[in-house]
Amino acid sequence: MPHSKYGRASLFLSVLLLMALSQWLTAQVFPYTPPTHAHQQIPGTPLWLIPPQGFVWSSQFRGLQHPDYPTASLMVVEIPAPIQLVFAGMTPTALAEQAMTLVDMDTLRFHRSDGYWFTIDQEVKGLAIRKHVFAFGDPEKTFMLNATFALEGEQALGDSLRQCLESLVWVTDMPVDPLAALPYELSAAAQDGWQVASVMGNATVFSLDGQIPTLHPTGAVLIVDKSIQDVKVYDGESFCRRRLKNFPSPLIPDEERGFVDTWIDGLPGITCYAHAETEAGQLSRYYRMTALFPEKGGYYLLIGMTKVDEPRVWQQIDRAIHSFRQR
Repeated sequence: MPHSKYGRASLFLSVLLLMALSQWLTAQVFPYTPPTHAHQQIPGTPLWLIPPQGFVWSSQFRGLQHPDYPTASLMVVEIPAPIQLVFAGMTPTALAEQAMTLVDMDTLRFHRSDGYWFTIDQEVKGLAIRKHVFAFGDPEKTFMLNATFALEGEQALGDSLRQCLESLVWVTDMPVDPLAALPYELSAAAQDGWQVASVMGNATVFSLDGQIPTLHPTGAVLIVDKSIQDVKVYDGESFCRRRLKNFPSPLIPDEERGFVDTWIDGLPGITCYAHAETEAGQLSRYYRMTALFPEKGGYYLLIGMTKVDEPRVWQQIDRAIHSFRQR
C-alpha cells in the first residue's frame, strides 16, 4: 500500500469488515435531486432519506431500527478515507475472513460520487441475515449505509429498507455538526486542543491536529465509543483485559498500576494503563483505557494513546476523559 496518511489507518478502517453491508440493481446514475417533504435528515450527517413505515430513529446508533424486529435496522457510518480505498477492502476473501458471503456487487454513480452496492449474507447466532450495503463518498470520506434484516420472515422489511436506501439524498454543501447526534460529549476536549478527526457510528476519534492518522509530534489520539447493545457487564476488570487483547496488536497491561475503580459522570467503571511493543520488544505506544458501565447495561469506552510518556500529554488525555458527560 502506498505510504500515505490512509495507508496507516488500518486500525480505524477495520470497523468496515465488522459492519458490512445489497442485493441490487444494474449500474445506474443517480443525479442530485433536493430532499422532499417526506425526507428526514439522518442526525449528524448531510444525508436525507425517507424512513420505511414502522421504523424509528435509534437511540443506540446513528440510523433506524424496527421496534418489533430487532434484526431489522439501517446503520450509517462515516469513514475518514476515500471511497476507492474502502471499496478495495470489500473483497470476497476479506469478507469471508469475517464469516460473510458476498452475494452480489454493483457500481453506480450517486450524485457526483462513485457508489458501490453490496449484498452480503451472514449467519449470526444461528440466524441467517442479509445486508444491503451502499458505500459512496469523496477523496476525504466515505459514507456506508448498512441495511440488515433476517432472511426468514423479514423479506418485506428488507424490501422497504432497500427502497429507503434508494431515496437517499446527499446535500454536500450543508453545514453539519457530527457530534450533535452522539449520546455523550467531552466538555473540556476543545479547550485542550482536541479536534474531531472522525465520527464512525457511536465512536468519535479526536487528535491534536484533526487528522487520522495524526501527524502531531506526540501522536496523541483519543477515542470515545458507546456500545450498541445494552448487555450487562458484571466483571469490569475481565472486560478490560479482553478489550486489551482484542486490539490489532494485543496490548500489555501495566500490572503495577493495576485496574482501578473509577467514577465519571455518576457511572462506575475501571481504568487501566497499557502499552504496545515493536517486534524487537521496544515500547511503541502508551495507552490509558477507561470503561464506564451504565446501570441499564452496555458500556462507554474512552481510550487515550500517545507515542510519548510525558505528564503534559497524560494531563490532556485525563482532562478530556474526566469531562465525559452523558446526554
